[in-house]
Amino acid sequence: MVRPGIPIDARLSARDSLDRQAAHDEDPRHRPGQHRSARRPRGGAIAFVFFHYGRDLPDHNQLAAYEPPVMTRVHAGDGRLLAEHAREKRLFVPLVAMPRRVIQAFLAAEDKAFYEHFGIDPLSVANAVVTNLVNLGGDRRLVGASTITQQVAKNFLLSGELSFSRKIKEAILAMRIEDTFTKDRILELYLNEIYLGAGSYGVAAAALNYFDRSLNDLSLEEIAYLAALPKAPNNYHPVRKREAAVGRRNWVLGQMVANGAVGGRRGRGRDAGAAPHQGAGARDLRRSPALRRGAVLAVEPGRAVIGFANGERGVIALDDLKWARKARGKGRLGPEVTAAHQVLSAGDVVPAEPLEGRDGAFALRQIPAVSGALVALDPHTGRVLALVGGFDFATSEFDRATQARRQPGSAFKPFVYLAALDNGYTPASIVLDAPVVIDQGEHLRKWKPENYTERFYGPSTLRVGLEESRNLMTLRVAQDIGMKTVADYAARFGLHPDLPEVPSAALGSLETTPLDLAAAYAMLVNGGRRIEPAFVERIQDRNGRTVYQRDARDCDGCRPGEWQHQLPPALRDTRPVIADPRTTYQVVSMLEGAVQRGTGRVLSKLGAPVGGKTGTTNEFRDAWFVGFTPDLVAVAYVGFDQPQSLGRKESGGRVAAPIVRDFFAAALAGKPAVPFRVPPGIRFVRVERETGSLPGPVSDDVIVEAFLPGTEPTQRAALRQSAGPDGMLETGAVPFEGLGAVY
Repeated sequence: MVRPGIPIDARLSARDSLDRQAAHDEDPRHRPGQHRSARRPRGGAIAFVFFHYGRDLPDHNQLAAYEPPVMTRVHAGDGRLLAEHAREKRLFVPLVAMPRRVIQAFLAAEDKAFYEHFGIDPLSVANAVVTNLVNLGGDRRLVGASTITQQVAKNFLLSGELSFSRKIKEAILAMRIEDTFTKDRILELYLNEIYLGAGSYGVAAAALNYFDRSLNDLSLEEIAYLAALPKAPNNYHPVRKREAAVGRRNWVLGQMVANGAVGGRRGRGRDAGAAPHQGAGARDLRRSPALRRGAVLAVEPGRAVIGFANGERGVIALDDLKWARKARGKGRLGPEVTAAHQVLSAGDVVPAEPLEGRDGAFALRQIPAVSGALVALDPHTGRVLALVGGFDFATSEFDRATQARRQPGSAFKPFVYLAALDNGYTPASIVLDAPVVIDQGEHLRKWKPENYTERFYGPSTLRVGLEESRNLMTLRVAQDIGMKTVADYAARFGLHPDLPEVPSAALGSLETTPLDLAAAYAMLVNGGRRIEPAFVERIQDRNGRTVYQRDARDCDGCRPGEWQHQLPPALRDTRPVIADPRTTYQVVSMLEGAVQRGTGRVLSKLGAPVGGKTGTTNEFRDAWFVGFTPDLVAVAYVGFDQPQSLGRKESGGRVAAPIVRDFFAAALAGKPAVPFRVPPGIRFVRVERETGSLPGPVSDDVIVEAFLPGTEPTQRAALRQSAGPDGMLETGAVPFEGLGAVY
């Protein structure tokens, strides 16, 4: 943000200032009112000029219906301003809402006789004629004598052509405008239309662009700087033409003193060189990126001194560069950093990030070669709550959240398991975890998939298969229910419209985007209701009238005038049902177990009900994690734009899950823990997690499982198999008797 300048004279007492302002305000010459301009003199001598140049002029009456183009402003759900889009950055402010000082400053700088003349100022015209005659034949630009009304005529109705004929037309239109509109309306048009540099049209937009404050919050010096700009904004740029900007600003202050708009003491220090902008923090003049590139000037054992192009210096402490251990390949790191010279040398040019709350302190940073994305949704409405498509838009405009189609790997498995639950399975169904060999066709090698751990675990419950992301169990389930069924669920949840009916698709070999995957999980969390990701909740026009609303449902009884202390109106749920809410809840419950006991344990200490699923593709090329609470879904993806391995064991649980964990830690802070909502038709039964049977006398791993009525187990736990240290099955004497079907 641009810092305000030094007050012209800090010695002026508050009482003196108020007394002078009160006396000035009593003078009717300085009170803009709803009066029309003085009548202009008429004479036959100028009749021909009016007739000749007044023909075919634009209709000045169109100004009565003028609505200036304003900015499109994008706000976050909590009201914060996210972005502004416009060809002309403008915020329309009625004259009655403008601070008096703003009006006084522009009148002093541009047209001090505005409320007295009839559209043109004869005295100013005479002075301009004399000056131009003196400079005739030289290389100096012609001097103008345009009043504010003439500038309105030029800006709204004429071109910027430099010619005597245009000036005459401008004068004729100015007098016509004065005959039609009040002085206040003319001034209002001018102050909202005038170009003030930095893409700013009108005083309100300029106040935000230059000072990041509204008109009401500007100091006198800042107001005077804005009033200095209409003459030639580029000539008074606060950074490139600083000295000229200060001089012109001080000239405006002097004019305000001469007109009695401010006390004389406020103007005595106007030539002291006080700058209206210290450092130029204006949003559209110089942006300060999070990372700054600096040169290492000196290296000491405990720190490095860096310098920047603008002359600023800073320090990178040892603790803020210790992370930069040398990479030795294959995911291995070199020894810990104990001194700054192990990382940096004088002359190095490095990216550094300013540390908040520590003046002059920076942290060493590295622009990552790897890319990624994060998407967060409201699972009930589809509203996109957060979206990050990459590290830096200036470096790459490719939006990985919506454009990158990547294999989700095991993050697809919950939809295979949902299809199984809808086709006769329960969370306690037993599935064999053992080697699988798949014939891929003539002249093709047989496919022998493996689990991530490269081990086999024997018969296990469906829950365990999903919690621990067992590949072989998933393939057996998909083969049993049929890949056609799996493809139907992939299309139903918006992951792939035409999933190839091949076994590898059950393990996530299809390609999807982070946004589509987030939406698919949202439909699991909300009980099987279709939602569409939505970036825009509502659009209003310049008058506050809603022209678009995402939720277009009719709400009888929602109008304020109809409120008579009755119960809140019930909105009809129009979302299409795409899955059984009971089986989607079973999947949610199993994925909650994945966070408590399985591959998503990195989120287990968040202190709130959380479910999640990892996803890792072959050779560790893509890492995913999908996390969710009852009211929030978040997907993190990490991978290279040109696919390559992230490194050995760089899985979704190790790379992507911590991103979701940190996001949830911030998003859920201060909010009560809400349990997952249980739909009607669910029965909870205590069972052994490993066998799915009712607990026996020596059962130790007992959980509460969700069943559809009539599918609960009836047998007690029996002897069971387990995997030995070498991963081979150890078979007991009574293998799984009474445990139900083994698939």
